[in-house]
Amino acid sequence: RRSRGTNALRHLSVLKFVTCFSLIPLATAADWLPLAAGNQWVYRGSGTRATAPAVWHVSEAREIGARTYYLFHGLAGGPHLLRNDAGRIVRLDERTRMESVFWDFTRAPREPYESALPGALGMALVASRDAKYEGPAGAYSGLLEFGYPRTFQIGLVREYFADGIGM
Repeated sequence: RRSRGTNALRHLSVLKFVTCFSLIPLATAADWLPLAAGNQWVYRGSGTRATAPAVWHVSEAREIGARTYYLFHGLAGGPHLLRNDAGRIVRLDERTRMESVFWDFTRAPREPYESALPGALGMALVASRDAKYEGPAGAYSGLLEFGYPRTFQIGLVREYFADGIGM
């Protein structure tokens, strides 16, 4: 997400078009980003450089220590090893064995936190816990909306998550 071309695909002045395909049953309640091998999300970005859909997918699960991580493709700097840590999606740096937060679904609205998510410029927040969306992906309510307050012009502006579907 650091390059201008990749950032533009993720730029969200208009909601991303999202479709999730899964080879497993639907996720349980409060699973805002279902990490499982075979899951895929297809996004339609906006802006002058959003010329092709962005595709994110999970290729496999890996046991590292006593934890299960999922190899997540499609984000800048990836693939990334991600896991759900009690409502937070964290990334494992294999070299340092340190984890950093990408998305924190447990935060209260408007409570900023440090995010290592590519394109977020180090900060994210839950903008709403009851956002709505209507567009090519269908009509949804009760969405979690994330905002990225340090981003302007090019980069990640906002994302929406639907329970059991993902983004």
